[in-house]
Amino acid sequence: MSKGSALIVGVGPGLGLALARAFARDGNPVALFGRGAVRLDEYASGLVAEGRTANAYQADAADPEALRSALVKAADELGAPEVLVYNAALLAPDKPIGLDARDFARALAVNVTGAMVAARTVLPLLPDGRGSLLFTGGGLALDPSPDYSSLSVGKAALRAYVQSLYKQQQDTGVHVTTVTVAGYIGGDDPRFTPEALAAAYLDLHHQPQGWWQAELLYPDHPAFGPAPRC
Repeated sequence: MSKGSALIVGVGPGLGLALARAFARDGNPVALFGRGAVRLDEYASGLVAEGRTANAYQADAADPEALRSALVKAADELGAPEVLVYNAALLAPDKPIGLDARDFARALAVNVTGAMVAARTVLPLLPDGRGSLLFTGGGLALDPSPDYSSLSVGKAALRAYVQSLYKQQQDTGVHVTTVTVAGYIGGDDPRFTPEALAAAYLDLHHQPQGWWQAELLYPDHPAFGPAPRC
């Protein structure tokens, strides 16, 4: 049986691309969303060259209508989705005092509001009301940083939103989870390579329903030991 599409919002050269590759290689037609059209086209072309099905869709996660339209277009072109991964975030250093109101609002639009728009758009598109909605969280939700104030607030708000969505959907066939990444992606720790993280998302998507939880604290797992809260 053919697989539904995987919609990856927030595709860049790190985790986003690794997620697209992981789901494409698992057999899902993949839609790559981001602001850089040229880069997205290159990523999609690379997957197509491997024999995968992949399309690129330019959309700003801070623009609700543009994001909604792009998600619907992807579902029309690639087939009904079985998984959404919301990986978009605005990573900019800032302090609690001295934040510009407009910059703060844009950060929240990308980090939180876009996730809500994506979830509301994709939920009705899931075939038979079944699928996965996975969101990239961060350790800053648990231990906020005074050097990344808006990102800390955004990740905390995203965590709360996803947990409330999980509770709303927990008696359905929709798997809602935030992956709270408690470490630096792409650093020296092999647990935090984009590929290792992408494999964890793929495992979540295939997880039996009896194991579903609102949050995966990565990599707090018996095989890894506690992760630093950074």
